[in-house]
Amino acid sequence: MQKRLHRIILLAVMVAAGTLLVIAQTPAPSTPAAAPAASGPTKIAFVNPVAILSNTAEGKQEFAKLQELTNTKQKQVADASTELRTLQDQYSKTSLTANPQTRAEMERQIQDKEIRLKRLQEDAQLELQQRQDDLLEKMGGKLQTILSEYAQKNGIDTIFRLDQNQSFAYVNPTLNITEAIIKQYDQRFPVAAGAAPAAAPK
Repeated sequence: MQKRLHRIILLAVMVAAGTLLVIAQTPAPSTPAAAPAASGPTKIAFVNPVAILSNTAEGKQEFAKLQELTNTKQKQVADASTELRTLQDQYSKTSLTANPQTRAEMERQIQDKEIRLKRLQEDAQLELQQRQDDLLEKMGGKLQTILSEYAQKNGIDTIFRLDQNQSFAYVNPTLNITEAIIKQYDQRFPVAAGAAPAAAPK
């Protein structure tokens, strides 16, 4: 359970970021051209959306908050699990000699703690998932804006995602604009003054 909670943040980022694809189109002219010039070769670029979301100043700050929440939930689940195991061990050692009333009470307590532990696990996953969905929706919208603006400004026709879910045999490093997008994102959406971003999630 603790390992599943620990992986939620990165998995959610990968799933959400995997859908990012920008196609920048040149706006149609207000008046028809007499003789349109021949179009040149299609200009493409590549980005790693996972790296962008986790390495912007805002991403580091927000994912640090999510990690802190994850750690809190992990501790709650771990404490409840320890309580359950302690009671189960006590029951296994005394059940043969305890009177029926004592055994019945211990069995009831074990059942209650099992229900509580399961509820803690489910609630933790739901809360973390909701927080992550809200964050990714907010940052994903900003990232889409940055990508569109960058593509239009630099005459890029298509931006492909570049990550473990969408890999290519070879990509010219000059076509990878990930670092440029991170820099532009930080300039456009700076974090609050005095907020020191933590390390990106691993």
